[in-house]
Amino acid sequence: MSSEGTTQHGESAEAGPHIPAIQGEIIHGMDVFGIPVSNTVFSTWLFMGVFFVFIAILYVAIKTRMFPRLKAIGINTMSFLDEMFTDLIGNKKYARRFLPVAGGFFIFIFMANVFGLILDWLNFVVTGGHAYFRPINSDPNTTLVMAIAIIVVAQLTAIRYKGFFHHFKHYFFNWSGHSLAEKAINVPIGWIHFIGEFTRIMSLSVRLFANIFTGVVLI
Repeated sequence: MSSEGTTQHGESAEAGPHIPAIQGEIIHGMDVFGIPVSNTVFSTWLFMGVFFVFIAILYVAIKTRMFPRLKAIGINTMSFLDEMFTDLIGNKKYARRFLPVAGGFFIFIFMANVFGLILDWLNFVVTGGHAYFRPINSDPNTTLVMAIAIIVVAQLTAIRYKGFFHHFKHYFFNWSGHSLAEKAINVPIGWIHFIGEFTRIMSLSVRLFANIFTGVVLI
């Protein structure tokens, strides 16, 4: 009875809904030079292929008269990002200087989320599709790497325009203010800002991961 109950329980468990792991799951029988490949990595390869093809087609559309509707979408998107970053930064010159990097992150994350919806649909209609397909932002490793990249780029940009010592002086010895009390308060505030850069990494990565992973679990 016990073995039958275990078998029946195992069969019912296998027939039940797939509950994804926090991290990507290894695809059995697939590896690269002995390194196992997870469904997140495989889905990332698929997305990067689609992403580069889309960018190539968009480039052709902008440079030529082919695909006029796609060209209009591309130009309107860039105009939207230009206005958005100008409002955030407050300077059009600097906004356009940072537009390729900041806009690139925005478009990459947006398209990755859209592609993730397509993968969710495939997992819903294809039996066993979850073994190969998974939205790339539903893996904390992906969102953590992107968050680190964003913070590193922001720090390198600040160092370039402020200088190495002036930039880190803001963190470790922010002796600024109109009075002695204000200067003394700003020093520990600078330390808090430095710690905040690390918490910002966790905030950026966890928020994106949690939103997408929740959708994967619900579907």
